Amino acid sequence: MSVSASRLLALVRDIAASDPHTRESAADQVTDLVSGCSLADGRVLAGLLAAAAECETDPAALEAQLNAIIQLGPLAEPDMVARLRALDVEKLPPGLGDYVEDILEDAEEGRGRGFGSGALPRSRQVQRAASGWTAPVTGRSSTADELPRPRRHGH
Repeated sequence: MSVSASRLLALVRDIAASDPHTRESAADQVTDLVSGCSLADGRVLAGLLAAAAECETDPAALEAQLNAIIQLGPLAEPDMVARLRALDVEKLPPGLGDYVEDILEDAEEGRGRGFGSGALPRSRQVQRAASGWTAPVTGRSSTADELPRPRRHGH
């Protein structure tokens, strides 16, 4: 199965939006769509999210982008997420540097066969459990908000 072209383009626009809340929401939507992504969709989205994370200035959007990347792990191309190496993990908000390092370590270990188990790295699970953090709910389902499919001409 794959994500429709119109939905994929909408996600690309929103991941690259100027508004940080839109970028965060788009990354959360990607996480919701992982089970419906083809290998090509996953590679496009993981690469785009890694590029967005490399430039991200909003901590909440960055966390959502990193979470989406780890969820896409088995579909992601390790070389595409390797661009996260450009991030100075020492300057990231608390916990996100460890998250980046975990993603890069998983990508290196899984090079050529996909990486990640779809679960948060153990360090993030413990941190979130200790803080009482729960995943944000976007209020969107992967099918209810799907953009209409384009009409085929001549049919």
